[in-house]
Order: sequence, then C-alpha cells, then structure tokens
Amino acid sequence: MKNSIKIFTVLFLLLGGTAIQAQDKKANNIDNSNIALQGYSPVSYLDLGLAQRGNKAYKSTYQKVNYYFTSAEQKATFDKNPSKYLPQYGGF
Repeated sequence: MKNSIKIFTVLFLLLGGTAIQAQDKKANNIDNSNIALQGYSPVSYLDLGLAQRGNKAYKSTYQKVNYYFTSAEQKATFDKNPSKYLPQYGGF
C-alpha cells in the first residue's frame, strides 16, 4: 500500500511538471523564432487601428519575445511602455 502511494505521488509529480513546462513554452503565441504577432507592429494595432507588418530594422525584445515596428518612432513608443502594447492572452 505504501509503495502504491509513493508510485502514484511520483507519477503525479512527473506528469504535473511536464504539463507546467509545456504551458510555459506556450505562454506566448510564437514559434521558435520568438517573433510576436507574426511580425506585425503592436503599436500600429493599438494606436492606429491598422495591421502593419513591422520591419526587422526596428526590433525590440521584451521578455525574450521579439517585436517588429514600422518606424523608429513606433519602436521608441513601445520601448517607453512595453506592457501597454503586449498582446492579451499571449497573442492567442
């Protein structure tokens, strides 16, 4: 009986740890390139109401995720207050 409880506990911890690790990797809707919003500018979405693809020349990295912008001004706006422009629900 004690061995069964120990085995169940170990299995539960292993499965729970695997699920938590998988959730962490999918916290943002990104692929292996770590580019948010598939390269579209979050500043364009929120400030202009437009879907504009960003340029790699204007890139910011925040919390290990890359964001592209259409201009240096948009990049500077994002850099001043990145939390305002983060996609809700991880971009899903």
